[in-house]
Amino acid sequence: VDNEDWCLSEDNQRMMGVVTFKPDPAYFPAINDKASPMKFSLGVRHSNMGHYAVSFCVGAQVVVCTNGVFSGQIVLKKKHTPRLDLSALVKDGFDKYMEGLTGLTAMVDDYLGVDINDRDAAFTLMELMMDGALKNRYVDDVWKQWIAPAHEEFAPRNLWSLYNALTEVAKGMTPDIQYRLLTRGKPVLEGIYFPN
Repeated sequence: VDNEDWCLSEDNQRMMGVVTFKPDPAYFPAINDKASPMKFSLGVRHSNMGHYAVSFCVGAQVVVCTNGVFSGQIVLKKKHTPRLDLSALVKDGFDKYMEGLTGLTAMVDDYLGVDINDRDAAFTLMELMMDGALKNRYVDDVWKQWIAPAHEEFAPRNLWSLYNALTEVAKGMTPDIQYRLLTRGKPVLEGIYFPN
């Protein structure tokens, strides 16, 4: 575990959390060689009042907000019932999280394999804006992250670098705008670069 953040609602009826793991190179050698320092997050949310099911999600970065926003690849969703076996649920959720990492590492590998230039990046940002995934007031910030990334690992000119320029800027967005970008942006990118 690299980091973890947990919180409860004021009435103690809802719990949200994010646990970030730095993968062991023995399990993820390709990712660590190409995209170090790659980290994976596990998002968890639960409501005793039944506002939403017990949920686990996986991502390179997940969003779990006190207002109920939950973003990432959802790998487990289980309604809270009186017979809920929490120990079995957590084990099942973590197993599904590990399975979800396989898809995530494949995605990162695919993104690392797509070289793009400044013109491709500009076209992609325009498509994201036209789709409504990216508000035009953030385009300049994403472009600056593309041209001069905050992290040297994202300096190579590939789709992974552009995706990280987007997520770096997303950190400063309000939760609703961030959620729109994170949920709608990936399908736009994949529609452009992986149309089949």
